[in-house]
Amino acid sequence: MSPLNVSNPNNLIYVSKASAPNVYLRVMSGKMAADIRIQDWIDGGNSGLPPCPVFTGLNDAGEMIGSQMKAVGGCIDNLGFSWSGTMTITYDATLSETQIFYEDWTFDSVEDACGGRVETNKLNGLVKLRPLPSEAKAPFSLPMAIDAVAVLHESDFDPRNNCAAEVKHTAYDIEITQTPLSDSPIPETQSVYSGGGFIGLHVVNGVSGRFISDTVDEVVNVESCASEALSGQSTFSSQNNETIITYDGATDCDEASTGMVSINGGEAFEVEGGGCVNANLPKGILAFLMTLGVTVLLRRRDESVID
Repeated sequence: MSPLNVSNPNNLIYVSKASAPNVYLRVMSGKMAADIRIQDWIDGGNSGLPPCPVFTGLNDAGEMIGSQMKAVGGCIDNLGFSWSGTMTITYDATLSETQIFYEDWTFDSVEDACGGRVETNKLNGLVKLRPLPSEAKAPFSLPMAIDAVAVLHESDFDPRNNCAAEVKHTAYDIEITQTPLSDSPIPETQSVYSGGGFIGLHVVNGVSGRFISDTVDEVVNVESCASEALSGQSTFSSQNNETIITYDGATDCDEASTGMVSINGGEAFEVEGGGCVNANLPKGILAFLMTLGVTVLLRRRDESVID
């Protein structure tokens, strides 16, 4: 795969999705989809676990009861969403490490901005999570480090392009960290993200190439600014090209989702709205992935204020 020209402004909509919080959401989207599925089922007053996908290794509250759980698709749930493939989560107490293994783990999502059209997401690969510092803790303890080698296939509709169909494949070889700012029950909405790695992107009939992503202290806090990251910086590079995105929501929290961009060492300029992205997660996981960074808010499918 050839290097992607990260200095081309037309590529920013794709390149920006490789900032650390975006990458975190994408490699964790398969687990998040399963978590939301279980929570929706429980909130609906149902007993036990949902029949689709089929879960093993969990109690009726969706908590692991041993060192391994598994979700198996090949079915359509009661909401009409399709699931296929498998997701296996294993916790190694000796290493204090949680491993998420995706095998063609496929789940549907909905693009509300395109009339509720159903989109498809498929994950393959391995995600490792370990607490920081590394002494023994419970699974998914925070702060944590996330190492992932995974491929996400997305078949979606682009609301920025008259809801045109778009198929893209993104490969990740990354190491990032997530440090919560508070004891929020949804830490993704109030955390500091750093790290990055190698990204390979192929959009069918569109952009294709590889590049390097490196995020430093990108602060996401929807309580302070729900439209953009508060601070931090992401650098995207390939060959001799470099684009730097600086997040400024702490001093310029703009509903239009602005960010400062510098290309190949040039003077920084403000971008408004053009960097708004959609993580293509199941309806209910995500409210915002804004500007050229992210603000994330997890919500249930049955709420009235869903992305």
